[in-house]
Amino acid sequence: MYKEIDFKDVKLNGNNLLLLITATSLETKILHDSIKPFGENDFILKINNGNYTYFLGEFGNYLAVHVQCGTMGSISRDSSITTISEAITLFKPKIALMIGIAFGVDDVEQNIGDVLVSECITPYNFKKVQNGSDTIRTNDAPASKLLINKFKSALGWEFLLKEDLKAKHIIAPILSGEELINDIKRRDELVKEKPTAKGGEMEGIGLYSASDGKCDWILVKGICDFADGNKDKNKDENQILAMQSAVSLCIEVFSSRTAFDSINLFPILKDTEKTELTSIHNLNQVLFDRYDQSKEEYYINREIDKTIKTHLNIYSLWIYGKSGRGKSNIILRNVIKEKLDHILISLANCNGLTIDDFFKEMLIELSEKLEPESNTFENVNFQQSIKKIVALLEKHFKNKIVYIIIDEIPLGNDANCK
Repeated sequence: MYKEIDFKDVKLNGNNLLLLITATSLETKILHDSIKPFGENDFILKINNGNYTYFLGEFGNYLAVHVQCGTMGSISRDSSITTISEAITLFKPKIALMIGIAFGVDDVEQNIGDVLVSECITPYNFKKVQNGSDTIRTNDAPASKLLINKFKSALGWEFLLKEDLKAKHIIAPILSGEELINDIKRRDELVKEKPTAKGGEMEGIGLYSASDGKCDWILVKGICDFADGNKDKNKDENQILAMQSAVSLCIEVFSSRTAFDSINLFPILKDTEKTELTSIHNLNQVLFDRYDQSKEEYYINREIDKTIKTHLNIYSLWIYGKSGRGKSNIILRNVIKEKLDHILISLANCNGLTIDDFFKEMLIELSEKLEPESNTFENVNFQQSIKKIVALLEKHFKNKIVYIIIDEIPLGNDANCK
């Protein structure tokens, strides 16, 4: 399964890296079941460097290096902060992704195997004690906005916990500290201090401290217990299920071939893909995941292009269909080819939110593009957002034509959405 090589013999072939971090041997074993050999290698590459051992292979569609922390927790020797700092210095990854197991806080709303995704990390060992009560003294550490968006948008992910029960992915604040919590009273004290937190673990502070400012980061951990004194009940079975669920969600996100282009993390280019691009006989089979004008010579004009070009003169145009079929690229390509003034707005962050939130997001994105120095709008409803949007467009595009492309509209069953 593994082939040991010297660090100086590592060949990344121009690929930027995804850094994977685990805290326990069980997490590592399950993670490695989902890592494939890279390139022409038949085995995952094992690299010894200093006090740490790294494993290089393919995770989803990306080249990844994995390291396991020497100890649980964030601040002791060989804990997460030290381990991750060393790995970032050595490999300079674009993303640091910690995958593992955590405790949940509500055994009614949550299930063993549901996956927690860090909206932010909330440290709970740094606090002020006054008048018999504790107050958390440190600020939340926000995870990467890009990664939160990609995990939030993993709407097609499915992982069965039981025959009729699917895992949920829960994006929320996650508590992190040096205590191994297995006492319901202590757990509830922490939740009282941070009511929006949906779970907790021990390595997140180190992940944030080591990664912040150096690369995008996020923590993804499956719920294996509820820190209520029953941690040892079905411990192995629950931990395996929780880790498998977390890995499954991460594979779903990192199977996208375009999600991380903006930070220059690109999928590994297979030899078969290189061959197709140079063969004129295969040009009709080529689909580009992201429209790029430099690739225009390879693009086949299809009937849908003619249709879109014709319909661009209509007051509004609605395109819908399954994810990954190229809807956004078709619009963007034709708008660019026709040299039309346009602004692209994404509502991917609005999944599960209200109509007020949809239009507030549109207002914020337009403001950031047209007047980046302006303030964001905190509490605006649908009607107020519309007025501000119209005023903004009239100010910048009066007597002009501009195309507003609203992408990733998260339609639900709600009557207002329709």
